[in-house]
Amino acid sequence: YIAMNYPYTYTNLIKDIEALQKDATSNSHFTRTTLSHTLAGNKVPYLMVSQGINATASGPSVDGFKDTADDHKTHFVLMARVHPGETNASWIMRGILRFI
Repeated sequence: YIAMNYPYTYTNLIKDIEALQKDATSNSHFTRTTLSHTLAGNKVPYLMVSQGINATASGPSVDGFKDTADDHKTHFVLMARVHPGETNASWIMRGILRFI
């Protein structure tokens, strides 16, 4: 086989998310839940990013987000690697998460 891009494995994904969770600055801006599971049983992570998300999370919430006055914020969805061969999308998402 010939690779078009450098591989980005599930292990890379988990290590990158764990590194973000260990970083105090990054950890205060995102929360991690499981969206679903793959056919192989791997967890599909679902990350939500917002300013001060974990600093203000108290009381009832939905997936880590509490209903607040921040409801006026613009929301957007980013997805990467919808198909198995799209490793370049995983690398791009890695860069986006590190940037934001």
